[in-house]
Amino acid sequence: YEPAAGEAASLYEMGLPVVEIGDRWHVEVAQKVPLNADRDNVPPSYLQQVRVLVANAMASRLSHEEITEPWVGLALEDPRIAPAAVREIVRGRFGDRHVTADPSDPEANKLATAQGYVVIPPRTFNGRQWENIRRAGASLPAGQVTPSPKPYEEGGAPQNVVPAEKWTPAMQETVALFARLATRLLGQAIAVKVVSAPRWPFSATFGRERELTLNVGRLGRKWFEQPGHKHQLALLLHELAHYYERDHLSEHYAQAICRLGADLAWLCGDPRVVTNPDRP
Repeated sequence: YEPAAGEAASLYEMGLPVVEIGDRWHVEVAQKVPLNADRDNVPPSYLQQVRVLVANAMASRLSHEEITEPWVGLALEDPRIAPAAVREIVRGRFGDRHVTADPSDPEANKLATAQGYVVIPPRTFNGRQWENIRRAGASLPAGQVTPSPKPYEEGGAPQNVVPAEKWTPAMQETVALFARLATRLLGQAIAVKVVSAPRWPFSATFGRERELTLNVGRLGRKWFEQPGHKHQLALLLHELAHYYERDHLSEHYAQAICRLGADLAWLCGDPRVVTNPDRP
């Protein structure tokens, strides 16, 4: 029942107020209420059971502010709370677009934020509350909703590698250029291979193993016909930065691209243009 103005929400026994509980509503249990030894309150376990029953029945009617009240948190950590109530509580607090912070995929958390999701931090709930949230499927990890790009996975299909003898002259020139530039930029030699995988959603990959994969199935053969063109150099910088950082949205990755781009400018152009444009 809705408390009148100035009333504190109370627990009722067949129409008679027993004790103030300070929650959202008056609660009429319609039966005899157990009391403590001093007969001035109900046992905590009984009040907890009442709060869970109220949350199960009324979660959808809680406002955004009311959902953060202590009694709701106590109900949320109880194993007797209904999954539907858990979902209503989480939705009412964070809206329809929310994910759980995923420590196994930091980039997924950033992608979720960029796509308008609320990323729920780990410390928002205690362990028992998180257990009920996971059991109810009330909030999924960011890695399941906005996963970071993962070109390779265990047990995946083998790649269709294009043998070097089948490369076009433009492919050969591009691969040689990339190998030379990467060696200068990273200070270490790299391997370059060409694959044909039109359904693989990656144009290229690179990482700590120092193997650059170019997917002609996505890039197309014409992409190779202008070795050293800016579209090729842009892709090379993007991939080489992954030698230092996998996460596209991290500051470390951004710094790596900036550093590699500056180094490439010095390699490919006259350094006097950088130091003094007016010098003859």
